[in-house]
Parts: sequence; C-alpha cells; structure tokens
Amino acid sequence: MSYQASSQSSQRPIHRPGTDAIDVLGNLFAAPFVWLERMRDRRRIADLDDHMLRDIGLSRTQAEDLASTPFWRR
Repeated sequence: MSYQASSQSSQRPIHRPGTDAIDVLGNLFAAPFVWLERMRDRRRIADLDDHMLRDIGLSRTQAEDLASTPFWRR
C-alpha cells in the first residue's frame, strides 16, 4: 500500500460559502458572555488581598489597572 505524503501547511483551506457569516454571528452571540466573564474575573482579581496577588505574580497597582480596564478590551 502506498500513499503520497503532503504538507498540510502548503494546502489552502477549503472555503465554504456562508461560513464567514456564521462565524460573525457566532462571535456576536458569544461576545456578551465573554464580556461578562472578563468583568467577573477582573472584579475577583481586584478583590484579592496583597498576599494572594503576590502568589499570582501581580502587584496591587497591576490588579487595580486590570480591574479598571473596560470589559470589551482584552
């Protein structure tokens, strides 16, 4: 049995019509959930005490900066 090895990196992905629109709609649907998760995570980091912040490698200033970042920014 023989086969021809091909490099995946040299092949272009197959484009299926309409998938771009589906991706956009999926991202629009997911965005509020991502934003909510970011808000919660940032609030939790801001609530950590200095000892816990040191454990994760953040200073109080870094935690406050992160907590003040708008939820739509990464």
